[in-house]
Amino acid sequence: QQKHPPLLLGGLFLALPFLPAANLLVTVGFVVAERVLYIPSLGMVLLLVYGAQLLWGAFIKQRSLLLCAGLFLLVVFCGRTVARNRDWASRQALIRAGLKALPHNAKLHYNFANFLRDTGQLELATKHYKEALRLQHKRLRINTRYGLIGMQPSFSHEERPICNRLQFINRK
Repeated sequence: QQKHPPLLLGGLFLALPFLPAANLLVTVGFVVAERVLYIPSLGMVLLLVYGAQLLWGAFIKQRSLLLCAGLFLLVVFCGRTVARNRDWASRQALIRAGLKALPHNAKLHYNFANFLRDTGQLELATKHYKEALRLQHKRLRINTRYGLIGMQPSFSHEERPICNRLQFINRK
């Protein structure tokens, strides 16, 4: 007979769904995103509720203090959620927030460069393609996109040969 079933269930909900995305056993090739954390967050909530239940039963005289602490945490995390929701307002805001958190991530620079290219901001897109190439120079997709921008008339004469060479390499 298990003495604390919510503890076991919460721990399993927290750990098992997270393992495939944790890059511990197999590299999956992406940074842990919010979508990967839905079921583990269910386990975390189960553990928090179980812990709150144990505290509520153990500290009968300090229940008002526990209630105040719980409300304080609720307000803090609600504020954090509102702040994070601003990052999801648009594609640009989301990528900028990612770049702020992980400035050395080539994939984020690449995605931001694609966004900038799509919106016609070719000079800034070029800057981010170059940064993505600097961070991860063997990615053919980055090379191809950077090369395609090189076909734009706004590119300088010094940069066009680089872009043409990248396009040639990618055709192989």
